Amino acid sequence: MTSGGAGRGQGRKALPPEEATKPRSVRLNDARWEKLKLLGMDWLADRIDRAKVPVLCTYPNCDCHEPLDECGKTK
Repeated sequence: MTSGGAGRGQGRKALPPEEATKPRSVRLNDARWEKLKLLGMDWLADRIDRAKVPVLCTYPNCDCHEPLDECGKTK
């Protein structure tokens, strides 16, 4: 008689590499951490996905690194 054990093909299937998540660290005070726990990870993922990344200044000889619409040299 054999005992139980892992069967082939059992368990959760791996996500494609572009969808796989990794544990990361983030610094939040206690109040923000509790609020994030209430809002949930789906809420956080949605907000990150909807956020627009600012286009930073790449004007020659300008090292302000400000968003393009705030750089004084591009106006």
